[in-house]
Amino acid sequence: MINLSVKKNISIAIAIITITITGLKLIVYSLNLYAYFTPEQIGYFELKFITNCCFFLSGIALYIINTPTLTTFKKYLLNFIAIVVFGIGFFILIQYGLITIATNDFTKFALVNPAWQTWLFNRMNSFPAYCFTILGVILLIINKKNFHIIVHILIVLLLFPLILFLINYLFFANIVFKFIPGTESIKILSVLLFILICIGILYSKPLAYIEKYRFQQKIFIFFTVISILVITVFYEIEKNNSSVISSEKWIEHTNEVLLKTNEILIGAIDIETGSRGYTITGDPLFLAPYFEAKRNITIAIEQLKQLVSDNPAQLLQVDSLNNLLNQSIEARKQIVLIRSQHNFTFGSTNALHYNGKAITDNIRLLIKHIEAEEYRLLAKRTNSNAISVKNVKSIIAIFKVILFLLLLTVF
Repeated sequence: MINLSVKKNISIAIAIITITITGLKLIVYSLNLYAYFTPEQIGYFELKFITNCCFFLSGIALYIINTPTLTTFKKYLLNFIAIVVFGIGFFILIQYGLITIATNDFTKFALVNPAWQTWLFNRMNSFPAYCFTILGVILLIINKKNFHIIVHILIVLLLFPLILFLINYLFFANIVFKFIPGTESIKILSVLLFILICIGILYSKPLAYIEKYRFQQKIFIFFTVISILVITVFYEIEKNNSSVISSEKWIEHTNEVLLKTNEILIGAIDIETGSRGYTITGDPLFLAPYFEAKRNITIAIEQLKQLVSDNPAQLLQVDSLNNLLNQSIEARKQIVLIRSQHNFTFGSTNALHYNGKAITDNIRLLIKHIEAEEYRLLAKRTNSNAISVKNVKSIIAIFKVILFLLLLTVF
């Protein structure tokens, strides 16, 4: 069991670390020292200015909480910092909420309203704003013993998504990005600082007296958290199952398109082969595959149009393919008519044969383009399917890790 003085020292150390990191960042901002860092270094440790200021103030507040004597001035300063942190977070959340409700697309709103572009790219996003709103409330009530149970609940509300994000970042699962809005661009440094501050608050002087909960309280907290986790896990599994089913349907759809293009190509070759065989031999038996292919191609083209109706680019290529097939059929029809005449001479259809061959070559090329696009879509959909399956496995693994940590913590 960690004694009170050790807890307090840990909390103070966290406050100093937070103040140091964010204070150095403020110096970098003030002196414009970004030129001395590589883009990769800036990317990992970048904090938006307003976010950095809130972390700096939170570190100061955590340090004040742990001072031996909380004077009237310190109380006022602590409350002022708490109100500022809460106000910034809450105000930004309200702005995000109002604009999203009004436009259903905040980014689109900012792009068509240039005055808001600076706001979008320089202010913290919605998830840190949510965290600072809760953190501000915690700092306001932490010295009131009657509200300590609320402080613990609020810390759970902070830590739960933060730990999920950290696991998500480590395992590249991309689960939190879909489930929690505003986490797409949050930096790992922000997550680590939030987690450190939460630990600092739990080990701070006002909460250090809490050594353990009663067994009944542990059971209640454990099953409450587990219930939330189970709901979250099943929600994500259901979403991923739907994604897998959708991906499988699209994979099947792509395979149908590929089979249909292959059928059309075979038909085009049959038309060419049948007309050539009839030209050489004059035997009508060679026209059987020619006439059969003409009928099958008409049906296959219509089916292919229906299959790619959701893809305008592919539909345009299918229309071009249909035109080429009609040209090929017309050219072969002319060859058959000339061969059926009594005054037919070998060589009289050579020009038509060359023209027909050129059309067939174009048909092959266009079908290759259609199939290449379908193979690209197939690869994309197969990859999406694999990611969905991986996400389900990651969700289950994360659930097991959190469950194990809860068991260690509670019991």
